[in-house]
Amino acid sequence: MKSFLKICLNQPTCFSPRGRQFVSNSNVSSRVVSVSDVIGRQMDTGELRHDVAQKESAHRLSKLQIALEMYDNSPLVDYFQELEKLEVEERQTTKATSHKREDDAESTTVKTEVEENNINSKMPPPPSFKIPRGLYIFGDVGTGKSMLMDTFYAALPQCKKRRRVHFHAFMQDVHERIHDLKQQDLREKGRNFHVDTSEVNNPVVRVAKNLANELSLLCFDEFQVTDVADALILRQLFTVLFQYGTVVVATSNRPPSDLYEGGINRSYFLPFVDILERHCIIHELQSNLDYRMILSQGMDSFFFVRGLQIDSESKIDETFR
Repeated sequence: MKSFLKICLNQPTCFSPRGRQFVSNSNVSSRVVSVSDVIGRQMDTGELRHDVAQKESAHRLSKLQIALEMYDNSPLVDYFQELEKLEVEERQTTKATSHKREDDAESTTVKTEVEENNINSKMPPPPSFKIPRGLYIFGDVGTGKSMLMDTFYAALPQCKKRRRVHFHAFMQDVHERIHDLKQQDLREKGRNFHVDTSEVNNPVVRVAKNLANELSLLCFDEFQVTDVADALILRQLFTVLFQYGTVVVATSNRPPSDLYEGGINRSYFLPFVDILERHCIIHELQSNLDYRMILSQGMDSFFFVRGLQIDSESKIDETFR
């Protein structure tokens, strides 16, 4: 059973003709306006400038949108939870019976095989559906990445288990959850529990499993890694998220290969880049336009300082009206 669990945990998807079938979304997609349609209409009406790079990115998002309509990773999460329960039962059974066995090697071997067969017979069939591959969009600042993410996220109201968050805020939440788990373990199990290095008790893995249970879709704004504390846990964190079926969509100013560039102990971070590139399509938004600069043309660039000789309130109202 352990070997089977290990194989499944190292695969991005699990298939089985006996498993539960994922609900087809072909009928749903015909009723939902795609990201490409929304962006194209805004360009046609003049609300947005015609931008080939943005249209290409919108097309990528539309394809993922179709795959995500009604998507729910709950069957996969439930499946792995059942496997973990069986693994715990197996360890407890092995521990309880090890003290009762005689030193006869032949009888021990036969008994172990019987127990292994019993565990395998209890294993639930894997769910049968494919996990959509996520999307990582990078490009220069001001090219419309956040605007595209706005449109994409708004186009998926059927996806209930979703969250959009700034990457820095997400990592703050992760660290808080890890801290809370450690404090809980300390209260319930004492200090000796902290020397347990098994995966089942790893706080990063446990937090990742909780997040996967909460989220089928996780959207990041400003994906950027600068903190060594973040860098050292990302591989463990996202390995579990991807294995449990959470789909990641992210925007960034730099490609994955440039993340945490020059950071401390970057060699420990690099496996995360491989994981990210395996589970997300990497797409560059190749636009030469900085819409922040275009929108700010004709506006003064200065600081507003309160004073007797300056009517700063009126100037602020005039600028931001």
